Amino acid sequence: MSSSRSCHHTFLRSCGLVFRRECSRMLQRPIYLVMTLLLPAVCYAFFASLMRDGMPVQLPIAVVDRDNSALSRNMVRQIGASPQLRIVSHLGSYTEGRDAMQSGDIFGFIILPANMQADAMSGRRPEAAFYANNSYLIAGSLVMRDLTFITALSSASLNAGIRAGHGQSPMEIAADVQPVALDFHAPGNPWANYSIYLSTILSHGLLQILILLATIYAVGVEMKKGTAGQWLNTVHGSMIRALVGKLLPYTLLFSLMVTAGNTLFFKYLHFPCNGSFFAVQLAGILMVVACQATGIFIFSLLGDFRIALTIAGVFGVLGISFSGVTFPIEIMDAPLQASSWIFPIRYYFYVYQTVALHGVSAFQTLPSYLMLMAFVLFPFPFLWRLKQIVQSA
Repeated sequence: MSSSRSCHHTFLRSCGLVFRRECSRMLQRPIYLVMTLLLPAVCYAFFASLMRDGMPVQLPIAVVDRDNSALSRNMVRQIGASPQLRIVSHLGSYTEGRDAMQSGDIFGFIILPANMQADAMSGRRPEAAFYANNSYLIAGSLVMRDLTFITALSSASLNAGIRAGHGQSPMEIAADVQPVALDFHAPGNPWANYSIYLSTILSHGLLQILILLATIYAVGVEMKKGTAGQWLNTVHGSMIRALVGKLLPYTLLFSLMVTAGNTLFFKYLHFPCNGSFFAVQLAGILMVVACQATGIFIFSLLGDFRIALTIAGVFGVLGISFSGVTFPIEIMDAPLQASSWIFPIRYYFYVYQTVALHGVSAFQTLPSYLMLMAFVLFPFPFLWRLKQIVQSA
């Protein structure tokens, strides 16, 4: 019992020595505090202000009105009244609209054909054509969605007016114009607010990259500066104690930034948190530790400081793609689905989406927490190699 207590005390004392040594090094070199505090804070502030309205609004479009009838003018007024669209010009031809869209002046344009009202009243079904620039995925999709909705609404309104003139009752008109009524619900994000999922995952995704780079830099710079032997001698050659003491300051600071970011999003920007805030916060802290373990794993496997930094940067960027925020993991090809398991950010985003947005119990996301904790085990089989790299530096 006494021996166990003595070993425990020795472990804490050794880690404490390395911890104080690392804190001293961080204060002496501003780059450490830039990586752990300044850059994460800038990321959170940038993404919090990037889409403060929730989605792009007042997207510039153009109109080519070849009919200039009451019907076409009414459609133009409805388009101009849409909060997502802003008519910036009235053009005379398709060529002018295409040139304006290619030059980046507008995101789309609509062509209302000649004799549209007369053809519609006589049942000849005129065609209104619209074009959207899908090189800008979100902007092009929003333009296409709003123009489709407005033209469909105008068509239904005209159809209802004609039927009313033929003596049909409102119930008969509703049954003919829209036989099946739609009752649409969007649980988790009923406002269709892009910021709710983009700002959070992108800011935490960039934080993941910073954690990977800071972890590899903190270890690799010891070899670059020739202080690796001193670092290892502080803990009498124990690689585990050396890593725990060295990485603990970064764990605390990055966990602080995760807490600050989640507080900013949930408490001040009022992003929905239908489940436990503590559960989401715990997943964020586990993500920090998992990313640190992944950084050590990459450095131990490669052994080269510069190559490890490069691979870590690529790994972090791919992690954002494999988080499932823009393209669902479930419909990826099987090899890509399997690849997504190696990215810690995937599990954090699953907890955020499931607990915060959908209000599911944190207990049901237990496998994600276990996977984040399992990342800590990845470096252990390679610690002997890391120790060799440190001793040979």
